[in-house]
Amino acid sequence: ERQLSSRMAAAAAPSAQGTLWLARDQLAAEAPCALRQIAAEHQQRARDIWARLQGVLHPQVPRLGPALSEGDALWLVREWQAGRSYGQMLAARAERQLVFGAGEVLLLLRQLLPVLAALHSQDLLHGDLSPDNLLRRDSDGLPVLLDFGLVRGTATATGAVSDALGATPGYAPPELLRGDPAEPWMDLHALGVVALVLLSGDPPATLLDPVTLQWRWPVALEREPALLAQLQRLLEQDASRRFTSAGQALAALQDLEVPESTGPVPRADRTVMLVPPVAPPQLELPAPVRTAKADRKSTRLNSSHTVISYAVFCL
Repeated sequence: ERQLSSRMAAAAAPSAQGTLWLARDQLAAEAPCALRQIAAEHQQRARDIWARLQGVLHPQVPRLGPALSEGDALWLVREWQAGRSYGQMLAARAERQLVFGAGEVLLLLRQLLPVLAALHSQDLLHGDLSPDNLLRRDSDGLPVLLDFGLVRGTATATGAVSDALGATPGYAPPELLRGDPAEPWMDLHALGVVALVLLSGDPPATLLDPVTLQWRWPVALEREPALLAQLQRLLEQDASRRFTSAGQALAALQDLEVPESTGPVPRADRTVMLVPPVAPPQLELPAPVRTAKADRKSTRLNSSHTVISYAVFCL
């Protein structure tokens, strides 16, 4: 049995599921790998599903190693992927008041849906789709799914998905929060939320009306009605109007024309439109107020004019 023989390099990112470490495998020529130290409350679920996750073979899913135990700690080993998460990219763009363009988001959806289709075909769900769990790989620019693992048809005993699954608040649909059995459409819902967050730069809490549960659509989608219609289907509450599978959603998005905005664009709510300045209206000045002193001076002036005129006349 292979023991923990990795040299810890750095704690890459803590999450609800546990702390992720960048490590070097001393038995594999110091090859980089990721070690997830699983929190105690998630260890049993991780043990139950890890073997199934190891059977997922897709180029946009990191290869998974063994589950290692050391004392009371459980460590999950996976292939290290060099790149930046979409959460990091969104934060970097926010500093420059930029967000993801509609064309960029459409291409991302087209690249992710085949990965979800592969998971769903094995009765697996991601269960925690969010910008922080999507990584743009440096080597080829493709998105990679990170930190997933939910079996179709399972439900939480308490209905508290954030506690039981380590899901990111705001991305899971209300049905999963209530403890309903996990279904593929729930991943599609989370993917729709990811699209809105990337397009707007706002977190889910500010995009969803807590009373009506209606989504606030980014301004950029007003110019892309076809893309808006498909995102509405991803987030549809009515089961009869949702996509039935990731494959169906992919087919619908493949039919769309890619918008020109395939890179960063300014945030719509923070962009100032420059227009030519408008000349101020001409104001009519009030007539000057005549005082008694001014009237006497005017009279003297008029008298002088009379005398001068008279003198000229006499000459």
